Amino acid sequence: HPLGDAELDALSTLAGRLSGKQVLLTGAHRPELIGGVRLKIGNVLYDGSLRAALDQLETRLNKTSV
Repeated sequence: HPLGDAELDALSTLAGRLSGKQVLLTGAHRPELIGGVRLKIGNVLYDGSLRAALDQLETRLNKTSV
């Protein structure tokens, strides 16, 4: 589901702390992320999506010998 106003405010505050600047967020609902958020500040992507976590888990499982 799309983020609510309180969640957007918290994310904006976090983005401001990370960048050291005042930020204006633009957002889009992206169902393929399954859950979580992606935050891009300049050239840096902070990926807290469930899709990214599942991809990382898949990579680790593929590298592990059973």
